[in-house]
Amino acid sequence: QGIITHSYDWDEIFQDASRPLVVDVGCGMGVSLLGLSSTTEQLPSSKESSRLLLGENLTWSDCNFVGVDLGALGIEYARGVAHRCNLEDNLHFTIDAAEDFCRHLKSYPGEIRFCMIQFPTPFLLQNKDFGNSQLP
Repeated sequence: QGIITHSYDWDEIFQDASRPLVVDVGCGMGVSLLGLSSTTEQLPSSKESSRLLLGENLTWSDCNFVGVDLGALGIEYARGVAHRCNLEDNLHFTIDAAEDFCRHLKSYPGEIRFCMIQFPTPFLLQNKDFGNSQLP
């Protein structure tokens, strides 16, 4: 009870689930994915970053994007911006644990092309002088 189990129907999530996937684990408010998914090829820096990170024949506009985080507030913010910017055909944000989400990635029908893994926010543990609530 109280456990949320997620299923990822990639064909339902994305307009074309065969496109290469860019993943952001620990995406917070989704700033990285919002920026990449809205990048146009007219910017010289966009061409260079996509060439370096995706390869010679792909651009950011060729990809789908998915971000995951446990923070509902950040995810809801990212979803709102994606909706207002009309990016929902190729950009999705979900609230899930990183470990659980990563297990579902193997079912993605396209290629996972680029993955960002963000570090957790370093909250101090209670009754401790150091460390945080998510890392030892």
